[in-house]
Amino acid sequence: MTNIKENENERKIKEQQIIAEDTAGDVRGEWGSGFEFFLACLGNMVGIGNVYRFPYLVFKNGGGAFLIPYLFFTFIMAIPIILMEATIGQYSKRGPVECFGNMVPIFKGVGYAAVLTSAILCTCFNMLIAWTMFYLGEVFNHKWTSCSNDYNTDKCITIENVARKVNRTDLKLSTEEFFDYYLLNKSNSMYEWSWPQRGLTIALFITTVIVVLALCQGVKSSGKVVYFTALFPYVMLILLFFRGIFLEGALEGIRFYVQPDISKLTDISIWMQALVALFYSLGVGMGCMIVYGSYNRFHNNLVRDAVLVVFGDVFTSMLSGFVVFSMIGYVANVVKKPVQEVVQNGRGLAFTVILSGLSTLPGALFWNACFFFGLFTLGIDSQFAFVETVTTYFYDRGIVAGNGPKHILVSTLCGVALFMTSLPFATRPGIYLFDMYEIYGAGVPVMTIAIFECILIGYVYGRASNFPRNALKELIEDSFNSTGRIFNTDAPWFAFFWPWIIAVSPVCCIPIGIVQYLRKNRRQPFSKIIHTGMRSTTRYHRNALKSGEFKTNK
Repeated sequence: MTNIKENENERKIKEQQIIAEDTAGDVRGEWGSGFEFFLACLGNMVGIGNVYRFPYLVFKNGGGAFLIPYLFFTFIMAIPIILMEATIGQYSKRGPVECFGNMVPIFKGVGYAAVLTSAILCTCFNMLIAWTMFYLGEVFNHKWTSCSNDYNTDKCITIENVARKVNRTDLKLSTEEFFDYYLLNKSNSMYEWSWPQRGLTIALFITTVIVVLALCQGVKSSGKVVYFTALFPYVMLILLFFRGIFLEGALEGIRFYVQPDISKLTDISIWMQALVALFYSLGVGMGCMIVYGSYNRFHNNLVRDAVLVVFGDVFTSMLSGFVVFSMIGYVANVVKKPVQEVVQNGRGLAFTVILSGLSTLPGALFWNACFFFGLFTLGIDSQFAFVETVTTYFYDRGIVAGNGPKHILVSTLCGVALFMTSLPFATRPGIYLFDMYEIYGAGVPVMTIAIFECILIGYVYGRASNFPRNALKELIEDSFNSTGRIFNTDAPWFAFFWPWIIAVSPVCCIPIGIVQYLRKNRRQPFSKIIHTGMRSTTRYHRNALKSGEFKTNK
């Protein structure tokens, strides 16, 4: 009996020490309101990919029929995973590394993997946003409407002249040559290295400065910025929607977008495409939702927010599809070609086809500026989340104290690192490097991290013996109340290894974290190491302790 009382007293003393430490050092700040959290999450999920990737996937995979598996996975996977990530962030009030380190110490590497994935992706994403900034700077010159520029080839053709040369198959639209030969100045192979190009470097610098300024005071500053950056894309989409549906040929394009091909549902690859598209759009497994949730009030209504954010993302993707395919139908009518011959995947859809159509409209300057500024705001919100995930790591490690000079300094240093690591994408062969990062950086790592999250939170963390009665249950209940070529170009030897490094390095953080934990506790019996390593620490429950709602089994 005496030992039980002593253990109980020791536990209470330890809890009070953790509360005191947390009160003295935890000045991370919170969202100004629940609406700021909602807008930040929506801005993170709704990105440039909603405009150029989702509509093409719908068109390619059965039209309206593609929405059936997409909505199915939205209900059974997207909402639970988003809720899961935001919940552990809100409960622990920590980013991915400290959250997993305190929740399941032996798997602290999962948190490192999420942070490293965000760090890798934010470098190439910075260049994608810089492209939209570059286009904004060229709106008044609109060189993409002409074939008389210095960089144009004899194969260049404007959209107005395409219909007159139906027998030529080797021609390139002026908008495509602008992207390849002016913006990128793309090399023919990865061997042709160059210094970063001036125009892209300037656009990259401006983009990075905007990110740093928005995050210089953490969520207190970014929470105000998202009122504009998260809402303006909807102004852009609505304007383009009502302009597009009245264009000649627009309805034919929309028909190709929504017309269902039910037979496609028997193809398992369609269901896989829907799942991958959903994961890519929502950004799970990158730690962003954990970070954003960690800045919430303890009793914020997470279930409501998770449902609204996910359906906001789905709605935006569908609205973007109507905008994109109304414009594709119009372009097909102008060039006198079937819609299916005009559709392009990925970057070509936004920077070639849609731009060609907008440039032929009356008031093209306004529509082009509206389109690219909308793309810029779509991208910058996601970049806020990636960079915030990295800087929050320094918060949790005690390197940054509050929103004073140290926070500004760390934000600036992160901005410098972001700019320097993005510079290789501004070189002539940078587009090949960009494709590597985009394809491999968000594939294997994200899926692996998401799987580990589901296992750890759903099984280890959810066991009654491991996670006794505490405030997490109440928190959720409150919410309810080898060819020598890569990318069709000659590539040096390291180009074959670099994609694997991008894909595997975040995943390696998980076993490295396990080994580090085992070495740190090597003097203890192995059974005890595993037992304590799979149990949440008292430090993980600090937020519940402060609110007086933490309860343990007796």
